[in-house]
Amino acid sequence: MPGFIGILLLLSAALLPLTQTVSAQTQTNPINFSVKGMISQNSNFHGTVIWSIIHDSKGTVILQSPVGRGVAHLSLSASTACSESPTICLFSTVTDTTNIQAFQVGDTARFSIDTNTNQEKISMLSGTLAGFDVTVNLSKIWNNTQSTSPNN
Repeated sequence: MPGFIGILLLLSAALLPLTQTVSAQTQTNPINFSVKGMISQNSNFHGTVIWSIIHDSKGTVILQSPVGRGVAHLSLSASTACSESPTICLFSTVTDTTNIQAFQVGDTARFSIDTNTNQEKISMLSGTLAGFDVTVNLSKIWNNTQSTSPNN
């Protein structure tokens, strides 16, 4: 048995540098980003205000429309499927909702946020609204601690 423990310790010591290298290569900076704006006139659901709050792999979307306010919490991951080259491209899955009848747990969407054009495009991929795209004209952008108002 003592020989087995010695071999185990030797293998652990040999694999430790490899594990640290892999960990360093796969580590990414967390995204802390928030945007606010109104859905554009030429888009579905125009006139609705949307806040998109991104904190690493979690997100919150708050919708304010003439019929009330709703909240959806999301699980997020990076995506390469955005057609343009936005600042941020994310795939999302709804994890829970409050006061939003159209979104259900498990629904998916893609967020394409471009701070150069001050627009956010949300493409619904599954669920009741699958196939709908909305464009949001951003009026406020918070990137970590920096806040800007692109339309001022």
